[in-house]
Amino acid sequence: MLFFFYLDALHKNFLLRGAIVHDKVCHEKGKIFGPALVKAYNIEKKIALYPRIVFSDDILDIEKQYPASWIDKSDRKNAMKNLISKDLDGLNYFNYFEIIKFLFGDNKEISYYDSLKNLINDLGKYENDMSLQSKYFWLKKKYCDYK
Repeated sequence: MLFFFYLDALHKNFLLRGAIVHDKVCHEKGKIFGPALVKAYNIEKKIALYPRIVFSDDILDIEKQYPASWIDKSDRKNAMKNLISKDLDGLNYFNYFEIIKFLFGDNKEISYYDSLKNLINDLGKYENDMSLQSKYFWLKKKYCDYK
């Protein structure tokens, strides 16, 4: 699942940014192309901006239309509430801050918190790079909101 992949990357001091969209894509002889790839690329490059994975609204509609059969409705609703959040810019994003808290509680000894803190401190060193500074401030605010 996405959150295990994301948490593993975070634990290894990698921040991810991207987009999950719904559209057609073609894999052919080691090449990938199609409107889904173009949409995801454009969202990641021009809209996602911060270290987060964003979802188009139609992805959430698909999830509602085809709910996971292994989890009951109330648990699924609670999990979705903890996995997906709407950011200040109106985009749905995978909320790894909330999922860490959801999975591990307020245990301040969890190494994910340390990984996040270290990444925030590292980004803060790039005070002359406005692109990195915006990511730093977003990450710092989210960290403080959930910590």
